[in-house]
Amino acid sequence: MAEFSFYGSARDRLLVLESILRLRSHVLVSNTNHSTPIPRTFAKVDDELLQALSVNKCFHIIGPFSTEPVKMREVKGGPRDGTFRVDELRGGPLLTLLLPTCKVENNVVRLDPGCLWRHRFYVEDRAGQPQPVAPTEDVKKGYAQIVAQLKPHLPKRKRWMGERIGNDGVEELEQGKAVILVNGKWYSRDGFVCDNR
Repeated sequence: MAEFSFYGSARDRLLVLESILRLRSHVLVSNTNHSTPIPRTFAKVDDELLQALSVNKCFHIIGPFSTEPVKMREVKGGPRDGTFRVDELRGGPLLTLLLPTCKVENNVVRLDPGCLWRHRFYVEDRAGQPQPVAPTEDVKKGYAQIVAQLKPHLPKRKRWMGERIGNDGVEELEQGKAVILVNGKWYSRDGFVCDNR
């Protein structure tokens, strides 16, 4: 699995979404329960996308590398019975974006990492049997294109263990308004704070 990890504030998260959607042939699907087997797609950051973000910070990316429609699975049983979820390994193929967490506890913003990834394999149904297939060159190129689009907004920060962090997140860290989770430990501008427990 190819991964691109990064950190950012709530404002940085919006810049990440806008950067991806600037690639005009890309749209997002939220990783939420959908009322129909046809998911709502987002081509711009709007109130509906922000509502989906408040429910789940994970999105799937559809792009030129997606040669099939998004496949959905119906939820059977439980409180979400009858709704539909994206099957991220079938259809598409899709890339997955997990936006960083930036929640406030005791007046301090806690920055957890986010990640863009492409799966090690996807699943195709061949002769009625699910078969794992490697990502195509188009999927690999699509992933690389999005990473290249994000890097200018998420530079590596030597002061913060070389992690990629958005400008607003760095400002909050430098002002002592935030802590960052790196390798299971929280760090502030003054150094190590505590283990992640």
